[in-house]
Amino acid sequence: MTNRWQLLFAVAIGVTSCGGKGERRSSGMGGAGGGSTGDTSMGGTAGGTGNPGGTVATGGTSATSAVACGNTGSVGSVYAIAKNGSAECGGDCSTIPPSKAWCTTNGCLVDLFPCPSFTMDIAVDATSVYWTAGSSVTKVPLEGGTPTTLVTDQASPWGIAVDGTSVYWTDSDNGTVTTVPTEGGTPTTLASGQSYPRAIAVDATSVYWTTDSTVAKAPLGGGVTTTLASGQSEPWAIAVDSTSVYWATRLGGTVMKVPLGGGEPTTLASGQSGPEGIAVDSTRVYWTALLDGTVMKAPLEGGTPTTLASGQSPVGRMAVDATSVYWINRDGMVMKVALGGGTPTALVSERENFVGLTADATRVYWIVWAPPFLSE
Repeated sequence: MTNRWQLLFAVAIGVTSCGGKGERRSSGMGGAGGGSTGDTSMGGTAGGTGNPGGTVATGGTSATSAVACGNTGSVGSVYAIAKNGSAECGGDCSTIPPSKAWCTTNGCLVDLFPCPSFTMDIAVDATSVYWTAGSSVTKVPLEGGTPTTLVTDQASPWGIAVDGTSVYWTDSDNGTVTTVPTEGGTPTTLASGQSYPRAIAVDATSVYWTTDSTVAKAPLGGGVTTTLASGQSEPWAIAVDSTSVYWATRLGGTVMKVPLGGGEPTTLASGQSGPEGIAVDSTRVYWTALLDGTVMKAPLEGGTPTTLASGQSPVGRMAVDATSVYWINRDGMVMKVALGGGTPTALVSERENFVGLTADATRVYWIVWAPPFLSE
């Protein structure tokens, strides 16, 4: 039986929209873009430019690729696809980088970096994609290339966020919140003694995170840790805007907010079935409900929740932009739906174990924690 922990499985499906172009090397494609504030994976801000670059494989029939990973632990991969589907490459994946790309009915599925072990969370800025995996924090350029390991010897790096200068992450095992410059350097511990810190977000002044029962913050440059909310029932996801911090309690089934400076938390929604991901825009908060497979929204000031999508498989991390909400289904689908609702669209249906998601102006990025069994 093929060892599921030693192979990466990628399938190109429905290639008829991009058929017959063969394989060639292509230079990177530029593209201006801004970012959407809020949780794009487990927390943080997103924004960026450009597309990855490298070798592009296309063809007129479906294709399967398995990549040996050379490690004995769990493996995964970092993927990207255009928000607008096949319009990005005009139906021809030979025009879109990077090192691996497969043409599907929904666009060019790009493998930015295969086989990071124990991948947990992902973030993006104007130049790079960042992720936590195993005992390290790593980045790879948006145009493709050699990954850079920013930090090693971490106990269990979990959530990750990035701003214009630094990367921030939680370590659930050693109870710390840490930062390092995006170009690398000496890590700085911003908070310690935290109880299983997980989700993380950042704004212009502070970094915010969840623990097993609290929501807290600290200055970007270090200083006193402030508890914004306590007695929470497993706050799992976090997002921030110009006035408030938002989070979802996975065991408590609530969507909450509190002012950036602290105060009395407000319940925006209750009775939710395991809320997992969260994101905000200028008017609404959005969340995924893991257990009942729904994607929801509600006004920032509170009100009756609206169902944007239902009948999904277990849903996870999410992102939002000016037109759409994006999320992962854990059985291996990347989905989107219009902010006003409608029929959800599958950007990817590769049937792998997707665990993290983020977005920039043009693309959605996600990670695969472990591939499926390939054969027996």
